[in-house]
Amino acid sequence: MSSLRMEVGDALLSLGRYDEAVQILESAVDEAYVADDDAGVLRAANLLTFATADPLGQPERARRWVWLARVSEQRLGLPQDHPARAVSLNNLGVVYMAEGDLRAALGAYEQALAIREATLGPEHPEVATILANIGSVHVDRGDYAQALEAQLRSLAIREATLGPDHPDVALSLNNLGIAYMAQARYDEALAVLQRALAIREAVLAPDHPDIATTLSNIGSTHNALMAYEEALAAHLRAVSILETASPEHPDLVGALNNVGNTYQSLGEYDQARRAHERARDVCGATLGPEHPNYAMSLNNLGTVHMDLGRLDEALAEHRQAMEIWSAALGKEHPYVATALLNLGAVLHERGEFQRALDAHERALAMWETTLEPNHPYVGIALYNMGRELLALGRLEDAIASLLRSLDVLAHVDAPPPELGEARFALAKALWARGEQAQAVTQARAALDDLRRLAPRRVALIAEVRSWVRAATAPEVD
Repeated sequence: MSSLRMEVGDALLSLGRYDEAVQILESAVDEAYVADDDAGVLRAANLLTFATADPLGQPERARRWVWLARVSEQRLGLPQDHPARAVSLNNLGVVYMAEGDLRAALGAYEQALAIREATLGPEHPEVATILANIGSVHVDRGDYAQALEAQLRSLAIREATLGPDHPDVALSLNNLGIAYMAQARYDEALAVLQRALAIREAVLAPDHPDIATTLSNIGSTHNALMAYEEALAAHLRAVSILETASPEHPDLVGALNNVGNTYQSLGEYDQARRAHERARDVCGATLGPEHPNYAMSLNNLGTVHMDLGRLDEALAEHRQAMEIWSAALGKEHPYVATALLNLGAVLHERGEFQRALDAHERALAMWETTLEPNHPYVGIALYNMGRELLALGRLEDAIASLLRSLDVLAHVDAPPPELGEARFALAKALWARGEQAQAVTQARAALDDLRRLAPRRVALIAEVRSWVRAATAPEVD
């Protein structure tokens, strides 16, 4: 009976019906345990580890299943290089990813890969699965070239072994699109994502969550290209699919947040606020108000309220998001650093520059331990620190921090708008130090960056343009 439940649970996972799958798989574990079926316990525990850590975002709950899988392996007397160990190690990597421990995730995946390649050969579809996971870690760490290499290899294996129209090929294309996006190769990202969508629409039910996932990535690519209307259409379609699949689907929260972010990019703040509030409410009803996804909706609401000048509400939302992430994922998780960065931004607007600096310094310390030293987030934190130091009158410290920021942001594959902001802040700092010529050079470069990377930041572009004109105007005796 437990084996039948496992088959049903596995099928429900494939359909994206995660809560139902977990319920059935937990019953399967109990039955296998009572029957003294260690192999059955191991299989069900591995399925539950994946389901609770990834789609449901419950790494603490997943840890229980990691432990049970390990106990089952020991009871079965499996050697360290047994194929079942690769499954457990891969799932452990998924848990580490959910916890934000990217180095540990990479280590677990690489161990799983070594076992798979040794036992199945380098061209097996299971090898492709682990390569895809390794690629995802590299994206989050900022190792974009390695991410692309892993995803391209994963795709090649799947196309050769499964055929060009298999759903797993679509999954590899989806992952490849994300890797291209990380490198700002948006046209290539859009092309592979459109191909992934075509495969999924041909082989899956029209309301399958995987179609919504690809649409969300297409929408994010359009966002990066500043094609906001196309982005909104893709995100709204993703929401519609997930609502049809289940009004309580766990992916619905992320899809609604994407809609809200796009409305925010369009300057439609009331629509953005409503989308994020709905995401928060759906998450609260389905996953609870202590879930990390609930914190993400609060974080997004905080950014909208900041844009609207409602600083007290923004501050409260970012603080609550940070508390939830700290409790659910640990105090050193990258999401906590994100909350600190946003808290610092609100505190800056309130004129609380020292408290803002403290928040940005904490965010930088976290990111420097989890990300590569040239990751954009490191550069953004350094920029924000420089801005606070400048506001506090610590001119030399501000210039040093801003120069470090530019050294990172000017050399990443996909420079964020903060590159232009950092250049403008440096221009003002250099001017204050009496280095007018260098200041004007930086300000002009900032203007070019902002026009290219953030053309909708009209007020900031106008401010920089006005500053350059004033700085270069001839003196009148």
